[in-house]
Amino acid sequence: MYPKFPVNFSNPVVPGDKMSASVVVGGGGKFTLTISNATQQWTQVTTQRLNKASLSSAEVIAEAPSSRGGVLPLASFGTVNFTSASANGQTLDTFGPDPITMQSGSTVKAQPSKISNGSFSVAWKHS
Repeated sequence: MYPKFPVNFSNPVVPGDKMSASVVVGGGGKFTLTISNATQQWTQVTTQRLNKASLSSAEVIAEAPSSRGGVLPLASFGTVNFTSASANGQTLDTFGPDPITMQSGSTVKAQPSKISNGSFSVAWKHS
């Protein structure tokens, strides 16, 4: 949970796995974060606190991996499909989303498609 460091799980994930995630806001700055792998049949849940959260945005992302040394090369992941992306019970496209293309200089690394009914894809373009 930003701005904290990433949390690594030992649960297996392989290409093609069907994943889902959610963040539920509770009272008093409490957040319940859940990530599930329907293919490998595991779920991880954690509750975190952030007292001064602005609650003004939501993100659905495909992101380059990183380490303590910085951003790592982007693997050739093909295309990742996102479905049912929503915030506060409404699909993200109702909010006028701002898709962001992942690039380094003028080289496009990954390109999102247009979002429709909460669904979109991100296509790998270059490592």
